[in-house]
Amino acid sequence: MLCGGKDGNECSQGVKCNDEDRPEDLESKREAKPIRSTKPRAAMISKQCKERNNSGGSSLLPTSLPPDLLLEHQFAYDTAVHDLAGAVRRVLRLPTDQALGLLHQSEEATAHKMLNKGRTVKPCRNIFIRRWNSTFGGGEDNRKGTTEEERKEAKEACQNFVDVYKHFVHTVAVKEMHGEPLIYQAQPTFRCSHPGQAALGHRHCDADYCHQPNEVNFWLPLSPVYDTNSLWVESAPGLHDFKPIEAQPGEGFRFYGNQCEHYTCPNTTEHTRISLDFRVVPASLYDPEYKGKSWKVNFKLGNDEERGWYSSTAAESSSMAVQPTSDGASSGIQQADSDINNTATL
Repeated sequence: MLCGGKDGNECSQGVKCNDEDRPEDLESKREAKPIRSTKPRAAMISKQCKERNNSGGSSLLPTSLPPDLLLEHQFAYDTAVHDLAGAVRRVLRLPTDQALGLLHQSEEATAHKMLNKGRTVKPCRNIFIRRWNSTFGGGEDNRKGTTEEERKEAKEACQNFVDVYKHFVHTVAVKEMHGEPLIYQAQPTFRCSHPGQAALGHRHCDADYCHQPNEVNFWLPLSPVYDTNSLWVESAPGLHDFKPIEAQPGEGFRFYGNQCEHYTCPNTTEHTRISLDFRVVPASLYDPEYKGKSWKVNFKLGNDEERGWYSSTAAESSSMAVQPTSDGASSGIQQADSDINNTATL
């Protein structure tokens, strides 16, 4: 099924499709709204997107990535070894048997009126997104009525997630990137899209946000994804052959999101989408001074004295000799700061 408007016309994301490929009730939910922002950065991004779309495709930046890393690639990993879903449940304080794809049916979601009876719900109303950001941002320490035991569990849950995530990067992601040491996003971006929720962001490529051109995206769904609850990606820059990623937990998707446009739609399916995404740069191609069109370096590599948006697998390799255990404990893994703000873009 395609995401689009009436036959021969484009939807809010600029994708053409036929009426027969689309349910009747989607037309009203995908009305384009002009992007109005007083923030200079948002205005700059909006202008770049319009210029690129008016020119018929992406304005390609030079890259030194091997040709195969510019192609989309779906891969599988062992969820028993890399229990990302379990680590996410622990941070969100969910039951261990909670089906993430049915999270919107939980008592907690219903109590907070996340399903707004047919009206499109903004992501900011999603209590699980707020809880994730609050927990990693240290908000749990200040939450009214929080006990010492709860604060301790929140910190341990964050640390466990960081350990599981790092182990995934050092093993699976490094393998997918030809075994080379990586400069990688220190904390992945957490996404939660319930049925009836508005799209998370707008159609873009990561170069619009001044990410450097040798960067590659990893997208990990932790619940079944398909149709409008998934991420829509073009297969190569400027082709505009958008299609949704279809995957199950235990499958990941690597793509060149720096130049390939991608977006999400309002979720009209009956399933919640929980996913993680992060970006990596081969260490040999990393440019620590890259600014793009910005006046400053927005994505810096952290060090012993200062946290950064990026981390380095080479710097951490001595502490990754032993993987996290199934109960969340870690052995031989150096503790990492778990309060890095989640500032990655979609």
